[in-house]
Amino acid sequence: MKVLVTGGTGSLGMAIIEEFASEYDVTFTYHTQKERAVELANKFNCKYMQTGELDNAEFDFDIIINNAAISGEIDRAENISTESFAEVMLTNVVLPFNIIKKSLNHMKNNKFGRIINISSVYAIRVEEELTAFNTSKYALVGLSNSIAKEYAKFGITSNSILPGTFESEVSNKFADIYSNNEEEKENYYSNLIKDIPAKRLGNTKEIAKLIKFIASEEASYINGASITIDGAYSV
Repeated sequence: MKVLVTGGTGSLGMAIIEEFASEYDVTFTYHTQKERAVELANKFNCKYMQTGELDNAEFDFDIIINNAAISGEIDRAENISTESFAEVMLTNVVLPFNIIKKSLNHMKNNKFGRIINISSVYAIRVEEELTAFNTSKYALVGLSNSIAKEYAKFGITSNSILPGTFESEVSNKFADIYSNNEEEKENYYSNLIKDIPAKRLGNTKEIAKLIKFIASEEASYINGASITIDGAYSV
């Protein structure tokens, strides 16, 4: 089976590729990190393309994992530019929609398809100063559910994964934004963990294993679900 993973060079993307590569024919996208893309392709014997090349790709994928995302400006809503807001929606919602739309014919013909959209716990518990990101992740759940409702009769499932904070480059990026030194960074993570009942951050391998199950035959009746993986943070 053929799998498409967007945002393959990020922390979660790499974990997904590693989880799927031994059993599936994996293609992943990258935005700017070509050197890392080449390394991943060689290591896991998979294919890659730059995001812009999707326009000319042959959409014969059986499993779509929409993982690519950006956070946009981190500020109060009144200070966020319309251009930045639109860019977040374009990457986090419109791109997944276009990929799904182009994949549906193949999936309908095969009476099988798995669409897995990586949303966020912030789709149900929003974070301040992330208006565009929060909004896009709400919208992505709506997209998932709409596709599930319309295409379940064709053997296609469409589900959302809602990760909480996990160990990743993105988490480190936010830690750096809110910290001026290593001590403040440690405090930032300590305060995050205090709010998580599991008392730890998640890791990308846990999320990738969940995604692989949702992509399997055994998960055929899981459809239109929003599955949190957040250590009970959102409860």
